[in-house]
Amino acid sequence: MNQQPPPPPTEAAPEKAQQRSSSVGGSPACAACKYQRRKCAPDCPLAPHFPPSRHKEFHNAHKLFGVSNMLKITRELSPGRRSLAMKTIIHQANVRALDPVGGCYHVILGLQHQIKSMEAELDLVLRQLAYCQAHAAAAFAPNGPDDDEVIGLQSLREEKSCLDRDAYKVLDDLSVKIENHDAESLSCTAAPGHGKAASALLQEHHYLQFKPTYVDSRRV
Repeated sequence: MNQQPPPPPTEAAPEKAQQRSSSVGGSPACAACKYQRRKCAPDCPLAPHFPPSRHKEFHNAHKLFGVSNMLKITRELSPGRRSLAMKTIIHQANVRALDPVGGCYHVILGLQHQIKSMEAELDLVLRQLAYCQAHAAAAFAPNGPDDDEVIGLQSLREEKSCLDRDAYKVLDDLSVKIENHDAESLSCTAAPGHGKAASALLQEHHYLQFKPTYVDSRRV
C-alpha cells in the first residue's frame, strides 16, 4: 500500500504562527515586536509608543534610528522624558520619510523664512506709520512746516522709498524660496506608501502654505 505524501503547508500557517509568537495573553503585539516577529512582553519599552496601528511610523523610525538606538535612548532617560524623546524620534523619522534630503532642516528653514519675512514687513509698517505721523504733523502745524521739518520729511520720504524697495525685494526672494521648497517637498509625497500620512504631515507644517503678505505703500 502506497503512503501518500503529506500536503504542502498553506500560506496561512506562517501567518498564524507569527501571530501566536508575537502576542502574549491574546493581546495584539506592538508594531515593533510584530515587525521583528517576536513575542511582545507586557513590559515592552516600545509598546507605548508604537501600538499595532502605527506600523508605518515604526518602520520610519526603525529605518532612521534603529531599534537598538531607540531602546538605548529609552533606557538612559528618566521615565518623564522618554515620551517626549520618542515623540521627537517619531516626528523626525516621519519628516525624513517625506523629505529624504532635507528632513527637519527644511522645516526649520521654512520657519526661519517666515520670521525674516514678518520682521521685514513689521519694519516696513512701522516706517510707514512714522511717515504718516510726520506728514500729518507738518500739514496741520499753525505756521506750516519749518525748514527743518521739510528737510526731515523729505529725508524720511527718501528713506521710506529705499526701504520699500529693499523690503519688497526681501519678501519676493523669500516667496520664491518658499515656493521652490514647496515644490520639492510636495514631490517627495508622491512616493508610494505615504498616502494620507504625507498629506496630514504637510498640513501640520503650515509654513508650506505660507505666502508673504505685502503692504502697498502707494496707498499711504
